[in-house]
Amino acid sequence: MKKVKNPIEYMLNKGLLFEFNRLVLHPAGLSLDVDIVKNDDNKEETVLLLWECPPADKEGFLFPPDSLKLGVEKYNNFIKEKEKRLNDRKEQTGFVIQNTEPQKEGEPT
Repeated sequence: MKKVKNPIEYMLNKGLLFEFNRLVLHPAGLSLDVDIVKNDDNKEETVLLLWECPPADKEGFLFPPDSLKLGVEKYNNFIKEKEKRLNDRKEQTGFVIQNTEPQKEGEPT
């Protein structure tokens, strides 16, 4: 196993942060964002920010059309890059995404 050198940059460039926001956080009224700030030593530092919509905001977070298009492109390219890995996992385990419900013995996955 190897550690990803810059995980925030990786998640941004591969569309993973976009997809996590789109599928998980935005529907719940949350958004994970990346910002660059200067630390106490005046060096730039990348930080994650979590935003929450007020309850009165019924629509919540939505991507503007150009950001939506770019995020989809990045994520789709990532999935294409990982196609062999996803297929190997399915072959080995019977699934790509692990089910949250325990499987009964003999039950197909």
